[in-house]
Amino acid sequence: MPKPAQLSCQTCGTTELHHPLTKAQEAWLRKEIDARNVDGYWMCVKTRPDETPCRNLRRFLHEKRFKPPLRMPDEID
Repeated sequence: MPKPAQLSCQTCGTTELHHPLTKAQEAWLRKEIDARNVDGYWMCVKTRPDETPCRNLRRFLHEKRFKPPLRMPDEID
């Protein structure tokens, strides 16, 4: 499994720590975007000023994959 990486975040507007998706998160994303392969997606883990996590999704080499940005629901870990 890939290690967390510093990547740019479309929502935060800065470079932040991103984690690869867990199996549960991958399952949710497969259904959400109707795709078989969701390898290479990452989630921003920065805590926003309102104390909620960003959870914006992106590809490793593609920051603005979704328009509008797609956020992983808080209840899926």
